[in-house]
Amino acid sequence: MRLRLPRISSRRLLIVRGGALGDFLLTLPAIRALRDAFPEAEINVLANKAMASLALEAVEVDGISSLDDPGLAPIFIRDGHLSEKWREYFSRHDLVISYLYDPEKIFEANVRDLGVARVVAGPSKIAAGGPHAAIQLAQPVRELGIAISDVSPRLQIDDRAREKALQKLGASPVIALHPGSGSPRKNWPMENWMALIAYLIERSVPVTIIGGEADRGQMAELQNRFKNESVPFAIDWPLRDLAALLASSIFVGHDSGISHLAAAAGAVSLVLFGPTDSQIWAPQNENARVLLAPNRELDQLPFATVCEAINQELMRIGIRT
Repeated sequence: MRLRLPRISSRRLLIVRGGALGDFLLTLPAIRALRDAFPEAEINVLANKAMASLALEAVEVDGISSLDDPGLAPIFIRDGHLSEKWREYFSRHDLVISYLYDPEKIFEANVRDLGVARVVAGPSKIAAGGPHAAIQLAQPVRELGIAISDVSPRLQIDDRAREKALQKLGASPVIALHPGSGSPRKNWPMENWMALIAYLIERSVPVTIIGGEADRGQMAELQNRFKNESVPFAIDWPLRDLAALLASSIFVGHDSGISHLAAAAGAVSLVLFGPTDSQIWAPQNENARVLLAPNRELDQLPFATVCEAINQELMRIGIRT
């Protein structure tokens, strides 16, 4: 028997999600569960502009809007005055699920004042010592009586998108490496990354290096080190393009949003974990594998361990090093 949302007639649902890339991706299973439960509903997503479009690759949503729009500022102010455009946007929804940090419930009160029948608050922060982040983020959907059987984000990347990404790069990488993250504590030492890239180059394994805004220092250092080598860099790519590039690769990275993006896109993913809790933050996709550092110190993760894991995956696709 199909579950029904209480007191909701037209079934227009809005998911509001701030936060970083990994946080957004780990919310996608909850959105997918909503779509499965209510195939006829209108489901819209309001999220940070850089990542909102990823929802289109994961689940059938009807609309995406940018949480970065300056016109939204009044919704976070008590008795704020929204433009007619945004008043109409919120008021036409019957249910709003919000993952925003809203301790004084200002956003919730303003949304209710616009006539939204029901507002459900999801966790704005993942609790340490709790279950996996995706399970915690599924809590508001479970409140609606909807079960979630798969908490792994999954992006549907078609062949055309993959081909366009390879054309943009101008190469066909076998291995994609992301040496950065949001925190230096979560990074394997740069000298190890340099040694790994040199190791792969010596064995004629095509490699691409991934970088974003938080990785400026690492990218400059690696570009200088390998300027005489044919190593392509994918820096500051739009996330949908990057997902398409990663989809056909073996990926190696840290505890970061890019690692979740790679795993969700279907890449065989080797994720190096140190101080953060892999039981909460590691990708749960079956194509992802955690390499856990001794004593949770990444400078103690042996170079040989990472090389062996990569060689195992290369052998699976018929490449011997």
